[in-house]
Amino acid sequence: MKINFKVISVIIIFSMLLLNIGCGKKNMEYGGPIGESETTENQTEPVESEKINTEPYFINLDGYTVIYPKNATDKLIGYLEKFCELLEDYTGAKIDLASDAKSEQGKEILLGNTSRKESGDAKDELSKHEKQEGAYIIRNYGEKIAIAGRNEKVIIRAMKRFLMNYAKASETEKSVLFSHGEREIGVLNTDSMLFENFTEMYVETQSTIASLQSSKEPDSYVYSYESIIELAHNGEDNGTLIATYTVYSKDTRRIYKSTDGGESWDCISYVRNTISENSIKSSMQASLFELPRDMGRFKAGTLFLADSTYVTNSDGIEATEITLYYSTDLGKNWTSYCQLKSGLNYSVHLGVYEPFLYYDEETERVYCFYADETYPKASEGVQKLVCHYTDDMDNWSATVDVINGDDTAWRPGMPCVTRMGNGEYFLVYEIYEESMGAPVYYQKLNSLNEFRSKDYGTHLVTADGKSIGASPWCAWTPAGGECGTLVVVGSGSNKAIWGQSDMFLSFDYGETFIAIKNPVQVLSYGVRKIGYSPSVFFSSDGETLHYCTNTADFNCRVSVIYSNIKIW
Repeated sequence: MKINFKVISVIIIFSMLLLNIGCGKKNMEYGGPIGESETTENQTEPVESEKINTEPYFINLDGYTVIYPKNATDKLIGYLEKFCELLEDYTGAKIDLASDAKSEQGKEILLGNTSRKESGDAKDELSKHEKQEGAYIIRNYGEKIAIAGRNEKVIIRAMKRFLMNYAKASETEKSVLFSHGEREIGVLNTDSMLFENFTEMYVETQSTIASLQSSKEPDSYVYSYESIIELAHNGEDNGTLIATYTVYSKDTRRIYKSTDGGESWDCISYVRNTISENSIKSSMQASLFELPRDMGRFKAGTLFLADSTYVTNSDGIEATEITLYYSTDLGKNWTSYCQLKSGLNYSVHLGVYEPFLYYDEETERVYCFYADETYPKASEGVQKLVCHYTDDMDNWSATVDVINGDDTAWRPGMPCVTRMGNGEYFLVYEIYEESMGAPVYYQKLNSLNEFRSKDYGTHLVTADGKSIGASPWCAWTPAGGECGTLVVVGSGSNKAIWGQSDMFLSFDYGETFIAIKNPVQVLSYGVRKIGYSPSVFFSSDGETLHYCTNTADFNCRVSVIYSNIKIW
């Protein structure tokens, strides 16, 4: 179900079991969502909304008491406490909370099957829907407002709906916009993940971008290294999704576009390298990027792509090159125009890989991060993270060390950067070491003007020992209240290189993380690199996480899939 809100804003925060914990706390516990979905689709049915009084009516909540059944569970009472807190935050009204053992007060919001007559009336009105999972009702009986549902999970989701559609949408102090006699009745999605502070996460849309028959041989024509962006600097075309991926052993890259929120995709172009002096073997590990402002000869809204191009010279020696491309027509045509770095690709590792393009609002520069093996100790299998930056997209700085591995055989790679609401930068990457696999590490930086190149960072691990095995990608959204929400996904867990990771969330700017079951589930059927190197990108309003990864079926057919994850 798609809901239009009167106030377009990032909404309720992701939760912590201890509701009063601030974003700076170190020891955060997680109670878990009340409904983890086994499916990949939002199954909410259309809602019937009936208004007996069609004129908008604001009810002043001052003096109201929220009433719950005296046999309510501790979980429901915990949600009720947060419900009252958010009602007060949204309206400014003073709200009390009590069980139905308390004598009737007149002005009451009734939650669930209370002993009040109006709760019984609401239950009777809902009876025709009772057999449907998710059936609920929100009803105004004058000074009494009743919220009821088929079970506790539904009641809690209906409480959230009331908060968002009637309290948060109200523009009158201490009031909710809810007419006398108004009734909303219907069916809510109970397969979503709902956190203790009413933030909900569910897959609203899932679609296939492309499919290809694979074989069971490792790395044989398998899609991976997806990249996705949502346009935000192209006027009437804002909201368009652009995606790409790697096809091993192919010398062209396909670009896909969706103009309907990811429900359908069209291949709009092929990206070809025309500036390399060598024979192109394949183009891998792409990073898509939209220029947010005019820079040099390029206008805001220009699309860029960086990838690691595998080439072979006339002597048969393989090399890799970080190649840049641009498009001035929303991805229909691409021009290869810059080779940022190149290196030989001997068995002793002398290549350049995994570029990531990022615009920094503080310095007003574009950065290209990547993994580099081209310096003296590369013959020992050492790798480091580096970057270049530019003020005009044509002229790039000298190589800047981000993480320098001169003193160890650890190999940092696959960098991704996002900036959080407190101004800090979150830099995430894998560190390959044979005995460990490629666990994910991170640094938090105050500026991109100076990197702690000798610091290998912090292992991303939850309090209960869960971690990501490889190929991380991160994004931050202000959804989450004071501290927003940091999302990190990758491949595998702990020492596992292949397969899908859980979704890792932080509500305190990366101080601590929790792991939840990934809302996007994929299958491998023995095909390698399934769920490997996914890409995530938040919508401009912060309420939608665009998620791109790959999956396989029992016939070894590999597909790149897109998921629209709602976070609200």
